[in-house]
Amino acid sequence: MRKLLRAVAAQSEGENATAALDDRRQTSGWDCESGSGVRFVETCRIRNNFGSKQAIRIGKHSLIAGELLTFGHGGRIEIGEYCFVGEGSRIWSAELVHIGNRVLISHGVNIIDTDSHSLNAQERHQHFVRVISDGHPTNPEEMKNVRSSRIDIGDDCWISFGASILKGVTIGERSVVGAGAIVTKDVPPDSLYLCKVTPIISAL
Repeated sequence: MRKLLRAVAAQSEGENATAALDDRRQTSGWDCESGSGVRFVETCRIRNNFGSKQAIRIGKHSLIAGELLTFGHGGRIEIGEYCFVGEGSRIWSAELVHIGNRVLISHGVNIIDTDSHSLNAQERHQHFVRVISDGHPTNPEEMKNVRSSRIDIGDDCWISFGASILKGVTIGERSVVGAGAIVTKDVPPDSLYLCKVTPIISAL
């Protein structure tokens, strides 16, 4: 009986060691700071152009299947505990995207706190040439005409598939953003945000 108990204990210790090793494999090598139990699936991309690991922080037991990106001249992404970022979703920051705890972000969601480009055509072209030749600009002065504003998503929110959340928006705790919605205004806590779409159907 004692031999059996020792064998079971040894097996349990081996499984725990393997799980810990799997956790290290999952969280090591990514250009960000992540808590215990964070999982990065194969579709995940971390594009930390700002360069500092502290620019992207992910709370414990979150699962990341989408893309997290900071720009060369700035940006921070803060994701809380027990969050999910679905496949094909993009969180891009030049300012700050703050996401609370237990937030579910479905597939194909865009959360972007910046216009990414200037409204001036010549500046847009110069920016494009700069990116493809030397990478993202690191001097904020080069991007001073590109508007950015932080995004805040409260605890326990659910962002359904295909939604877009644009710069300067705050989504209150426990709110739900419907599929395909484009969020340009603040959403109060405990609210359902939907975009009314009226289809136009006509003969060819």
